[in-house]
Amino acid sequence: MPRVLHHETAGAGTANHNDQQPEHDSNFLYWFKAARSAPRARPGPRPGLRSCLRPAPARPAPVPRGQQSAACRKKSFHWSVYSPGRYDLRMTGQVPSKSSSIAAYASRDDLQQYGDNGLILFALQLSLGIEDIQSVAATALTDGSNDKKCDLVFVDTDRERVVVGQAYYSGKEKQEAPANKASDLNTAVTWLLKGPLDGLPENLRYAAEEVREAFQSDKVREFDIWYCHNLPESLNVRSELDQVAHTAKALISSEFPKARTTSIASSEIGLNRLEEFYTRTKNPISVTDSFTIPIQGGFEANGAKWRSFCTSVRASWLRDLWKIHESDLMSPNVRDYLGIVRSERNINYGIKNTARDTPDNFWVYNNGLTILVNSFSHTPATTGSEATLEISGLGIINGAQTTGSIGTLTDSEASNLDETWVMARLNATIQRY
Repeated sequence: MPRVLHHETAGAGTANHNDQQPEHDSNFLYWFKAARSAPRARPGPRPGLRSCLRPAPARPAPVPRGQQSAACRKKSFHWSVYSPGRYDLRMTGQVPSKSSSIAAYASRDDLQQYGDNGLILFALQLSLGIEDIQSVAATALTDGSNDKKCDLVFVDTDRERVVVGQAYYSGKEKQEAPANKASDLNTAVTWLLKGPLDGLPENLRYAAEEVREAFQSDKVREFDIWYCHNLPESLNVRSELDQVAHTAKALISSEFPKARTTSIASSEIGLNRLEEFYTRTKNPISVTDSFTIPIQGGFEANGAKWRSFCTSVRASWLRDLWKIHESDLMSPNVRDYLGIVRSERNINYGIKNTARDTPDNFWVYNNGLTILVNSFSHTPATTGSEATLEISGLGIINGAQTTGSIGTLTDSEASNLDETWVMARLNATIQRY
């Protein structure tokens, strides 16, 4: 499974953002392949999406959570999941005319064995680039008899996140999904966080034990609840999910008073969100605007199939970008922006502190950005004018936390950003020229 994500972390109590520098930019390697294949019009699956659109190996037998080795569980629970539902294409015999994501899913015979949850796994591959989806299915799915309205429990200990999911699919096109299915998540959350474990199905019992242990160890920063279906999103469902989030918040507060969970959220993932996932895999650059920005010089490197330019950009420009585009800037980075947490354990707060209090040192402490672009051109400095870089299209591969942290500074905190520089490397593929 390709490692398409990595943390921007720092040592506790320091401002250094470089402590866990990745060995290589695997994010860029993953999206480099997708970007090279994106312009080519061809039928069927694209090479850049081979893990999503190609049948995967045969499904392994499900292994109860309590019987898994530590290494297996760590590998399986490395991701969070956005999980839309699906049209049963074999029942309806047709695909919605404008749903390219549903058409792509229809080609995945290997996922049909999972029934209602097939599209949940498909969405997971689209959003996170996972190849070994079968191992994830064997451990994260809890759907079954007496499942307490809980179809999926996904624990990501590395990123301190828990996801609880309920899936629904309709064989007919409807205006919205049934809101009572969203309300059922109140039951799922209650059993997962508080209900007696005796009598629960084995997989769900192990899931509840794992979630509670994570809360007791203060290793859950984000608790996410998804209602996943194959119909348009609606206000009725949104209203029910808001109540589910209130239920979860009350339970976490009462059952785990020492837990420092900073985000408790519920989301409806319907056709629109699934299409968004699929569109991002087809073209990893969502922000297609052109920019001309001042830089501090720089140099270009070239390969047979790529061009790269290394330079420094003003932090104020990154903040302006965030104000306009927000998380769309992170389209190549499936992690997106994790949020600002006032904790020494969270690098986002350290980045904000450095940008606000010691902006002169930001360039030294921060790892900088890796940016995927459609094209770029460099204009050197001349007498009376500074060097500039012209960019077409922009997607941040590494540096999502840096950009989001700078972008959320208040006006008073951002007063020195014009004099704060951030290291940046821009990568483009030859095919885009």
